[in-house]
Parts: sequence; C-alpha cells; structure tokens
Amino acid sequence: MALPAPLGHLLRPAETFADRRTAPALAVGLVVCVALLHAVSVGVVAGAFTDVSGTVTVDNPEYPGDWQCDPDGYDPFDQGTPADCAQPERVDRSLGAHASRAVGGYALTAFVAVVVGWPLLAWLVHVVAVPGRAGFGRTLFDSAWAVVPLSLVAVARLVAVPPRAADLNPGTLDEAAASALELTFGPETTLLVGVAVLAATWSGYVAYGVAANRTDADATGGRGVWTQGRSDGRGAVAGVVVTTALVVGTFVPMLPIAGGTAFVALFVVAAGLVIATFARGIILHNTRWDLVGMRGGETGEPTRWRVLLKQLSGIAFAVLGFFMMNGGQVLV
Repeated sequence: MALPAPLGHLLRPAETFADRRTAPALAVGLVVCVALLHAVSVGVVAGAFTDVSGTVTVDNPEYPGDWQCDPDGYDPFDQGTPADCAQPERVDRSLGAHASRAVGGYALTAFVAVVVGWPLLAWLVHVVAVPGRAGFGRTLFDSAWAVVPLSLVAVARLVAVPPRAADLNPGTLDEAAASALELTFGPETTLLVGVAVLAATWSGYVAYGVAANRTDADATGGRGVWTQGRSDGRGAVAGVVVTTALVVGTFVPMLPIAGGTAFVALFVVAAGLVIATFARGIILHNTRWDLVGMRGGETGEPTRWRVLLKQLSGIAFAVLGFFMMNGGQVLV
C-alpha cells in the first residue's frame, strides 16, 4: 500500500527517496517549522519556572558602592555623591523569575540549533553516502526530512517539564538557573530522554533512506560512476552515524555561555560548513597559490580522498562550534 508522500519520507524513506526529490522550498519550510516549534516550546517551558518559590537577597548592581556614597569617605575625584546612592545596597530577587529568564534565553538558541543542525546532519549523511564528492544540494534538501522527527523532543518538553518546574528548590540564583536548564535540556527527565533517543533513532532511519539512494552518479552528474543503485549498507552506516551524533547531544552537559561566546561559536559553525561545502575549490585555490612561480603549470585535480579529508575537517570544525553554542544539548 502506497503511503502519502510526507508519511513515505518518514516511514519508508528508502523506497520513497528512490524516485522522489525534495524541493528546496519544501525543505526550508520543514526545517523552519521544526525550529519554530523548538523555540516556542522553550519559551512556554520558561514561563512555567515562574512558579518556583523563594527569593534571595543579593547586592544591588545599581548601587555605586559605599566608597562613593559615604559622605565622610575619601573621594579622590571629588565628584560628589552619585544620584544612584539613593538605591538600596541589597535587593530581593525572585528565584522563579531568574530561572525563567535563564531558560527563556535559550529560545533563540533552540531555533538556530535546528536551522544550523540541518546542514550538519546532511553532511554526516553525505560523507558516508558519497565521500569526497560534490552534489551536496540534493543530500541537504532530502535530509530536511530527517529533522522532522526532532519535533518530538519539543512536544515532549512541553509535556514533561512544566509539571516538575515548581518542585525545584534552589538556594541561590545560580542554582535556580542551573537546575532549570538541567531540567529543560538535560537528562534529568526520563520521558524527555526516552523521546530524545526515539527521535534520534527515527532521524537516523530517515537518514538511512537518504544515504541509501545517493549514488556517485548523482554527485558527479553521471560521470565516473562509483556506485549505482540503492546501497542499504551505506545507508545503514549513515543512519548509525546520525543517530549516535544526536544521542550524544542528549547527554552532553550545558556549557556556560557568556558575552560573545555564542557569536564566536556560530562563526565557527559557519566557517566549518563553508570549508566542507567548498572543499574542492579551497584545495584548488591553495594549490594554485602554492604553485605560483613553479615550473610545470598550476593545474591539477585533487583526489577524492583529499577532498574528503577537507570535508571532514570542516565538519569537525562545525560540530565543535555547534556544541560550543549548546546546539546539540538544546536540540535533543
């Protein structure tokens, strides 16, 4: 019995991808929808942490300090008493509000993690299916279907986290933020971990279908065929690689992000993806520069293993940045 096209891509990917290609607009639409769902789920869950009870008294960051506000104190600059000295030295802060802000700050990260994770996932499929070859576009668009199962994690987060949010009993602001982030994104919730593993396995299954139907002829426009037809073995390897990568993200602890760390991490991801995507061109460009002034010309074609190594270096670079921005931790 033939399944409708969307279900076929998700439930019978090996058969469906054999004769159907994913339109670029559809691929982008799928990924954006999943990204929005993740961002919304984080925002909704963040609101649940306002139910955490308790307050703590902390130093008021708006208070200039006794050395400026004490009328009898020494003022080396003789600038008088600042107006902010009317502020109290200590203020009460709500633990629930702080926890809510800590989690809500990751709504944008959740959106970006899905969008950036899509080409990363596609590259894992591509280097297994057609290593060292071009033709990444088709792999990218077809791999958008492997992102769809990750929407289960966003739904599970909405179900599993809010009922437990009010049970947190932190003693400090740092504890409130850390415990809220751990409950939302960490392996603290059995349901969330189970769904994350299920989603990762399902994504790997879809990746299997994509990789099994990628051939060397696709990647080279029909020139120099390396493999022809469907390859279940190649697809199985790609599925295992994708599943493993996603499951690892479930158990990697959240990393502290301060200042411009997130932007640096995003730059690292972008640089890695550029290196992987334009590996052959980068090698040719560098080779031509190295051969300037040398006899014998400046032409040459890199071997496939050389291109593959460059692609792998770009992927490794991108994966590093992805986990630096807590992308893997937020995604599954």
